[in-house]
Amino acid sequence: MRCLFRDGKDLCFCDKCLDLFNKKYGYQYTRETIKDDFLYNSKKVRKEYIEFQIETLGNFARIIARAIHSVSPNTIVAMQNGGNTPLVNDSQKACLDAMKEETGLAPAFRAGGGFYDDHTPANMLDKAMQLHYINSRLPEYVKMRNSEIENIPDVAYGKSYECCCIEAALYIAYGCNMASITLKHPNESLSYYEGLFKKLNLYKPYLRKLVDSNKGTLNGGVCVYQPKKSHLNYMKHGSETAWNATSIWEAKNMMRHGIPFHAGPSGDVYLLSSKACDYLCDDDVEMLLNHPVITDAASIEKLISLGYGDKIRANVEKIDNKYLNVFYEKKLSHPINDNIHLENWCDSRYYGKDPKYI
Repeated sequence: MRCLFRDGKDLCFCDKCLDLFNKKYGYQYTRETIKDDFLYNSKKVRKEYIEFQIETLGNFARIIARAIHSVSPNTIVAMQNGGNTPLVNDSQKACLDAMKEETGLAPAFRAGGGFYDDHTPANMLDKAMQLHYINSRLPEYVKMRNSEIENIPDVAYGKSYECCCIEAALYIAYGCNMASITLKHPNESLSYYEGLFKKLNLYKPYLRKLVDSNKGTLNGGVCVYQPKKSHLNYMKHGSETAWNATSIWEAKNMMRHGIPFHAGPSGDVYLLSSKACDYLCDDDVEMLLNHPVITDAASIEKLISLGYGDKIRANVEKIDNKYLNVFYEKKLSHPINDNIHLENWCDSRYYGKDPKYI
């Protein structure tokens, strides 16, 4: 249950949803006619439709919680969810509030994201940032904060036992206080799970100590800035910018070198990426101007184009530069590669599509 799907297909625009929305707000939209108003022309319509969808999800969560408690009143209802934008965060809160109100018990939460094998281990940093974005914004009453460790497929050449244990520790460092393994495939050997759980059992004392040490703490380091109302910002016609995009993964390459970052709602120092600049509003810029900010020339150029040049008082000049993909592998047709999640992978130390600057 989330206002998020794949490839920018967020929210639901089925006939039923549009009919309910039209009746609530007095419109006569179809899927064809709502598109331009939602994306480009009317912040009011977009805000109303998002609020309608979030309310709908909350009501559905309430119905589920009510059904569970009608037969098992002591059961703690939990929610598994992913996503790292204000839209998804608002929908999560609506569902959790409804579960708590309906059952009288604080719901649990299991934060998730995509990291399926350890062929490129540093990609777990992406997921850690996603989990921290969620964990740092959960309602205070949510005390059970689980992490998702998800392997596709669950075999030794997919993700090693050691990597799963390191994942568990990393996600605890980013706001979880529990760890769980996703068991998906009944056709996979139980011997893999046997070895995995033996390894996790060795780590258990350390993981418990880490959970206890983290109580009452906040993540430090540089806060990767995600605009507060990115889902409500206008888009230009023909823009490639997704209206519900995230910018919290922009620190990944620097994290590989040991620089601490987090994705909390506030920080002492911010990282502003050029991607985040597409969603900034005046309130965002005003806040950032009153804090230390780490940014690059591509971001400064965007800020100037958005009309903030007088405030930031900086100039940029393009230079010719190259970028390098260090490793690239395409998985060939072979039985050992059957059912692997990704057809290829690359590990890029220095890369980027934006022009480089001084």
